[in-house]
Amino acid sequence: MFSEKRILRHNDLTKDYFTLNTATGTRLKERHNNGSDVSDDQFLHFLEQGAQGPIGELISQDSTSGANIIVTPTFRKPEEFYEPAIKTVNQVQENLGKKRDEWWLAIDFGTEKDCYSPEKAPDEYEARKFHEDNLQRTRKHANSENTVLWFETINSISEAIGIAVASNLQKEVPLAICFVLDDDGKLLDRNELWEAVNEIKKAVKKRTAPIFIGINCCGSEAAKTANNSLQKNVGREIDISYINASDRCGKYSDGINGVVSLDPQNLSRKEQEIGSRISGVCCGGTHEHVHKISEVQQTRSLGPSD
Repeated sequence: MFSEKRILRHNDLTKDYFTLNTATGTRLKERHNNGSDVSDDQFLHFLEQGAQGPIGELISQDSTSGANIIVTPTFRKPEEFYEPAIKTVNQVQENLGKKRDEWWLAIDFGTEKDCYSPEKAPDEYEARKFHEDNLQRTRKHANSENTVLWFETINSISEAIGIAVASNLQKEVPLAICFVLDDDGKLLDRNELWEAVNEIKKAVKKRTAPIFIGINCCGSEAAKTANNSLQKNVGREIDISYINASDRCGKYSDGINGVVSLDPQNLSRKEQEIGSRISGVCCGGTHEHVHKISEVQQTRSLGPSD
């Protein structure tokens, strides 16, 4: 099914097409807790079970369905989750027979506070300190060529600036900053995505690795609105998009009343309309969504048949 094995290189992340794994936390919520949130203790227990545990099972499903960028399940409490999460991801890939240069490890640093509450967002100094501490904790894991520093569901310009400044500690590692958008296609602090991109550019210094801008945990129309504005004002497009399949877990989506309205075919089509090179599904997604997205991404990557 996924027979095209291409060896990845550092610069390919800026040129090729990739598929992300699903949002592990929300899938655990649906599958193991009857829709209730998974506690930090439960989550850590699942991580410590490694490749044989429920988190390892979900990552394995996504990987065999075509995900070749694996975002670590460390979003909520990174200081405790990094080591077991990265170990679990590596175990899964080894069990599947995947060589390290066939996939990318995205170390997820999440947000400093509640991703849906911009009024609680840290100022630039608070964000910088928080993320510098976490970057130091994971420095030994970011030495691999196929590693990305991943920050998702960012809701304010102030935290984005703090992240950008903190990332100067690891200038040689690719950086991804993904923002959550409201239904109008703006950041939750009501600033524009293109404004955030301009501030990020000012904050980074002499990076030797690329910066990727993305959106996640929102609806497709919001993503397209933000992307059009980004093109108009900055002259670039969104690199990464993984929209919600449902509003059951995520706050913003194309879903209606908690119903998973975006089946794999429809979500893949909407992701294709957004046009990001790095594509996936956030809340409400499953490995079936990953499979359909990966089929499209492989077609784009290989180009038209002769």
